[in-house]
Amino acid sequence: MHLRAGHAAGVCLSVLLGFQIGMPASEVSPIERLNEHSSPATTPLMPVASAPSVAIRIMPLGDSITEASSGFGSYRYYLWQELTREGFAVDFVGSMTGIGGAVSNPEEFDSDHEGHPGWRADEVAANIERWAGSARPDLVLIHLGTNDLAQGQPPSDVVQDLTTIIDRLRIVNPHIHILLAQIIPMRADGPPDVLELNRAISALAATARTVASPVEAVDHFTGFDHAGMTWDGIHPNGEGNRRIALVWRQALLPHLRAIQQAAQ
Repeated sequence: MHLRAGHAAGVCLSVLLGFQIGMPASEVSPIERLNEHSSPATTPLMPVASAPSVAIRIMPLGDSITEASSGFGSYRYYLWQELTREGFAVDFVGSMTGIGGAVSNPEEFDSDHEGHPGWRADEVAANIERWAGSARPDLVLIHLGTNDLAQGQPPSDVVQDLTTIIDRLRIVNPHIHILLAQIIPMRADGPPDVLELNRAISALAATARTVASPVEAVDHFTGFDHAGMTWDGIHPNGEGNRRIALVWRQALLPHLRAIQQAAQ
């Protein structure tokens, strides 16, 4: 890994990082359901609705928060359950598989992803065109910036790299849908510029979106308790992963319906 000149601060924290809804009014929302359960990591598998035969290809893209930590579940597991329960056929894609290096049972969920522990946005940008060319995603979920800030990169550099990722994804698929996470908070002694980055990510989504290729900022920061929803102040535990999944679900549903409609 390399650091941009003048930004070596925070390398010690980067070592740690490297191991790295609308509903009818009569129904309880997924976020409300989350708050009713104290142990989401033990949520059993639920029957899922029959889904169309043409699967929508979703690439979960990011760092160790996307890969997840073995023993603490993965947002990808809960998200796959939510989407298939909604009746969508989804195919998670990427060159990686499993959770934190652990082999997943393919009967539990589709565990393919593009989460690379310890990676910054510039490192992902350098590889994304190759990965997307192989996986051919219809939609990408991006959660990046944690390692960048930990290594002293300014938010402006992260946004520049995210812009490159968007541009290169559109080379592969001019109609790709992109959801950009406003990243989850870090522990109290983490980098102070998470809020600045998240504001910049929201602005990027507003300027980068097009009719052909929508881009949406998704707020994963608000309501995420780093003390209770992570196991180390940075990486999500079972409850944190379930909340991330439900926030993604809320943002994803209209995009999935739009992709389905366009394919008809």
